[in-house]
Amino acid sequence: MAENYGTNDFTFREADENWNYYVLNKSCIICGQSFGKEPYDEETALRLMMHKNIEFAEYISEVNKYLKWLGGDCKDVLINGLCEHINEYSTVTVEELVETKWYEELKIYSVLITVTKDGKVGADMSFADNYDTGHILDIGLLEDKICEIGYDG
Repeated sequence: MAENYGTNDFTFREADENWNYYVLNKSCIICGQSFGKEPYDEETALRLMMHKNIEFAEYISEVNKYLKWLGGDCKDVLINGLCEHINEYSTVTVEELVETKWYEELKIYSVLITVTKDGKVGADMSFADNYDTGHILDIGLLEDKICEIGYDG
């Protein structure tokens, strides 16, 4: 079960005109894997970008719900999204990705959670995967939908 984080579990890092930036100061579960090193290491920590119009303390429950979804419930969205992306230039099936344990073997490089001005929660994540081992897979989500996906390079 996903942990519920409080505002004290995030460390404020900086602010600009529209955004406050935080890092989670403990590990969490993303895509079924532990992400973020213990003891805390800012280089590998989950980052949070929250619009200044959003009160952090009042919105932490929404962040927790989203982290729970990213913890494992996002699997089908990611697999189906990658299939759609790859099938624009090649052919792969959901079954092939499941057989090769694509989701289970993701190596997570970075996670940035964003809470927009209108309160929508999303994530930008970077991975190494076993489908295209020569490139980094970047996935942008808004709520439970993929809005960007692609390999760098």
